[in-house]
Amino acid sequence: MSDIPDPLQELVNAQLMDDETIQWMEQPFPVLFSEAVLLFILGVYVVQLIVFFVIFAANGTEVVFWDNLLGISTLSLMMPVACMIGAWKGIRIRCRQTIYVITNFRAIIVWNPSLILNVAILNVTSYYPKELSYVSRMQRANGTGHLYFHTESWRMERWLKGGFMNIRHVKEVERMLQELKRTKLPEGSY
Repeated sequence: MSDIPDPLQELVNAQLMDDETIQWMEQPFPVLFSEAVLLFILGVYVVQLIVFFVIFAANGTEVVFWDNLLGISTLSLMMPVACMIGAWKGIRIRCRQTIYVITNFRAIIVWNPSLILNVAILNVTSYYPKELSYVSRMQRANGTGHLYFHTESWRMERWLKGGFMNIRHVKEVERMLQELKRTKLPEGSY
């Protein structure tokens, strides 16, 4: 919990009820693409290069054709890179504005839906034990992954509202949510 910025910790503390204590708190880490998607993109580029060389070999050294081919290939290689850089910046901002919390009463997601850092629009979603009937884990080989415990839709909002995405030690966090599911809350606590 020590690497959570103080303003975010203050926002979370302001959301807590009496006798509620934080058990775990983390921000998602930014992930642009999974390994499979990156391998697919690399494969597309390799196939594209092979096709270009085959076309070049078939047409010989015709200068006009080579200039057009060079321009097309440069553009087709640079556009996806530019799009990925833009997406990466947006994902990093979104991750910096999101925080996941497990307390002794509930699971909480606090996030700012605005991509503008200085705009303080807060969305706070709480999941009490009775709302955590469905918890599933998607774990990567390095122990990171996602926990899904509520499905609203398959849009981008699910990424933030539907569980804890891109967290470390996902199996341990799942165990904490399973324990929270068995918790009996005091009367009137929610």
